Amino acid sequence: MDALQSRIAVLGRGLAILAAYAVVASAASIVINVADAIDGEVPAVCRLVIAVWGLGAGFLLWTGRRVGISGWQAVMAWAVIQIPYIAWNTEGSATTQLFDVPVTFSNTTTVNGEVTSFSEYGINLVGVALAIWASRVRTRWERQVEPAAHPETAARSYEIEHHAVDGTTHRLGIAHDLASAQRAAASQATRLRTGGDQGEVVVIEQPGGAVVSRESLT
Repeated sequence: MDALQSRIAVLGRGLAILAAYAVVASAASIVINVADAIDGEVPAVCRLVIAVWGLGAGFLLWTGRRVGISGWQAVMAWAVIQIPYIAWNTEGSATTQLFDVPVTFSNTTTVNGEVTSFSEYGINLVGVALAIWASRVRTRWERQVEPAAHPETAARSYEIEHHAVDGTTHRLGIAHDLASAQRAAASQATRLRTGGDQGEVVVIEQPGGAVVSRESLT
């Protein structure tokens, strides 16, 4: 339980839930479609392939690892591929997974009461929602999760923040070397002192979050 809680703390709630959803939805889609895929139904085969991708993407997202592609990129691709709704027969769309909310138009040809041709195209709102969700958690992935998993490839940056006496934090800027960050922090501290602000201006190294410089406003 402690390991689970610590991992959620690193990922943040949004990424953790997205990773869990990708794993659960993909696993369920595999179970649902595997029999029809074995029987040779092409839409089911496509859905099965997408589900296997989503299962792997969810695990990559959870662990922060990459296999030529990062977990966030893999989940985003899984979400985007679900957006188009494409069905060329009554076996359903080839791109949907466990859930779908389609907005579509269809064309059906019936001869003697039997459907001889059917097609349906549109968008799946579940795919749209997943893509938006992934976009909103991208910043946390890039700033905290991936650098922690791959510190050797993480680019260093220095965030400049004003920590007010009431506990609020105001981001003032960012620099890519410590000397520039310290100069900017000193300049910002002078400006804030002139305006009567209290607290301190700090320089925070990323990745890692260590405070490497402080400028008191008192």
